[in-house]
Amino acid sequence: MQRNNEIYKRPLPVPLAQPLPPFLPSNPLTWVPYVYSWLFTKAAKRSTWKAVLNADGLCSIVKDEDAIRNLWCNGFLEKEICPEANQLGRSVQKERSLLIEKGEPIPPELQEDAPMPPELTVEDGDAEEEVEKNPLGLKEVPKIEHLQLTLPETCFLASLGVLKVVLPQTQTKKNLVQVCALISLKASNPVLSHDRLDFEGIVEPDNQFLVEFAAYQYFRQLGWVVKMGTKFTVDFLLYRRGPVFTHAELAVVLVPCIGDKQTRNFEWHELHCLNRVISQVRKTLLVCYVQCPEQAAFEKVWAKRNSMPQWEWTKAILQSYSVRCVSLRRWVPQRNRD
Repeated sequence: MQRNNEIYKRPLPVPLAQPLPPFLPSNPLTWVPYVYSWLFTKAAKRSTWKAVLNADGLCSIVKDEDAIRNLWCNGFLEKEICPEANQLGRSVQKERSLLIEKGEPIPPELQEDAPMPPELTVEDGDAEEEVEKNPLGLKEVPKIEHLQLTLPETCFLASLGVLKVVLPQTQTKKNLVQVCALISLKASNPVLSHDRLDFEGIVEPDNQFLVEFAAYQYFRQLGWVVKMGTKFTVDFLLYRRGPVFTHAELAVVLVPCIGDKQTRNFEWHELHCLNRVISQVRKTLLVCYVQCPEQAAFEKVWAKRNSMPQWEWTKAILQSYSVRCVSLRRWVPQRNRD
């Protein structure tokens, strides 16, 4: 546990300022930390990594090993680390990931494009045993690791300035406004490719990506580690510190609302079944109502994306959404008699 506390001590992949003691004008001793910080503390260098939007528009891909290690160890930002679908690749990927996580050097036999072990490439011996050991007949260790980021994670990291997003076809860099607009349009038109999207188009206020991004930003600001909840048929899972330390405490279901109407409604039996599944895995179901702006107000802000600074426009979009959460617990007569 102590080693994990050292490896995963930073909550985000950005340098954070150290807290200073309270400043009292009547006490000159409290001035010393501020003077020292102003004179001798240098701003930490912020790294920037590249992410490529996937062609299907469902995630972004990061292939830099330093970025993979930093994004996972500092904030648990990842959807999935994808190896090739074979037993040999998974074992190599697992060993290499453990070494990278511990900061230890990777031996030559686990390096990318390293030759395969002789026992897996010999010609003589039992043919069936060779197929089991090396089913694809690989002669070298392939480059099998890349990191998948969800779309809310991609925009969240882009807003922090640690991720630059490029398109898969042209490799052109997009700023934060362009990324948000592109992903929103892609969510509204999932069939179209990125180069065929109309960047002048208008999206609906209850756009799936914008609702998820507003809720993701809200929970991140509260200090939760947010992960996808597809395994438990929910939208998000919330961890207090991260998957390495504890299980998720909350399972979040997003319910977009425009005015006094919900755009996603649950039948009673659906909500009951979902609550039962979540309670069986010892989590609390959290219904998150995301209040979306009215269409006219949203279009007014959306139309300013080319004239406003990217940070101001993103802030204006997120401020137009509000989040309200309600926790649900399953009532069991044997346990809740009072």
